[in-house]
Amino acid sequence: MEPLKVSYDDSHGPSTSLRSAEWLSPPSDQCRASGDVPSGRVRRILSHVLLQWFGTVFATSGFAYLWILMGASIASIPRTPGWVLLGVAMLTLLLLVCAYALKMLLLWQLCRTELRDPHAFSLLAGLTAGMLLISAGCVDINVVMAEVFWWISCAAHSLVVIVLISGYFCEIYGGERHLSWLVPSSFIAPICMALIPLGAGPLGYTQVAWMSWGVGAFFFVVLYPLIFLRVAFVLPLLRRRRPQLFIFLGACCLLANGYFASVRFEHGIGALPNDLVNAFYGLALFMALLIVVIHLRVGWVEPSAAYWTYVFPLSALAAVTVNYYLSVGALWCEIMMWICVGMASVAYVLVW
Repeated sequence: MEPLKVSYDDSHGPSTSLRSAEWLSPPSDQCRASGDVPSGRVRRILSHVLLQWFGTVFATSGFAYLWILMGASIASIPRTPGWVLLGVAMLTLLLLVCAYALKMLLLWQLCRTELRDPHAFSLLAGLTAGMLLISAGCVDINVVMAEVFWWISCAAHSLVVIVLISGYFCEIYGGERHLSWLVPSSFIAPICMALIPLGAGPLGYTQVAWMSWGVGAFFFVVLYPLIFLRVAFVLPLLRRRRPQLFIFLGACCLLANGYFASVRFEHGIGALPNDLVNAFYGLALFMALLIVVIHLRVGWVEPSAAYWTYVFPLSALAAVTVNYYLSVGALWCEIMMWICVGMASVAYVLVW
């Protein structure tokens, strides 16, 4: 059998088909490819509203959850910054959902092309994962509202993951298979199942928390080594896609935070982390150091929309460090906590 040839184009990145690269193309190219050329100012603006912009909801809600966690756990820190950021996340969510819904009405063929691509569709998890974080942050404000929104978010995110993964088995995305299809962003949807415990724990759904955490852990074990192999040894990421390396950091922190949220409401906030949490936290610190060294050796990427990829992993690292500090109480944990919170804050400010 003739080996599969993989194209490597600087404008799209490695791909085994044109369709797998379309979502990385400029909106005008996507319109021409789908046959739906925008006419009019509104349609041209809407053609730039891509699924990747839902990452702003994900990043903002994650940063808000970090400050809400700190305000609820550390007496010297007010909750106001977290609540303000939570309001910004809700407003961003509402605006983007309305904009994309209008795009679906006016530019359906363009949306259909985008949604049928596995890489682009996986970015829809930025919306549903942001909803999960918003619902977790609303628990202290209104329990009933938080519970209703949490159930909606759980159903929506689970649906995204099932549709995404089943598409590969059903060959909806085409028959070609290659490691170039695996990019760090395709890791977002399944691993974010570990976000469900953040709201499940406070709302008392401990069984659901552990079930969803198990799903996230399964995809961590399956996809993490495959995507790391692809990026490190098979097809390196393009320079402008390099911020996606921080997703490796975020995946470790997601599982650690989900575990903390599940355990906390069974054994109390001061429960010491066990060996599993130590392993995930140690891997997160190692990946953070490795990614920083990589960026120092090859240079940082120019400011772009890809910078949103920095925010959530750093916020997740800061959140797991806060949880670790609350459990251990050591001085080095407090120092590490403020360093991580500072890095997440700087990343969030710079991305705007």
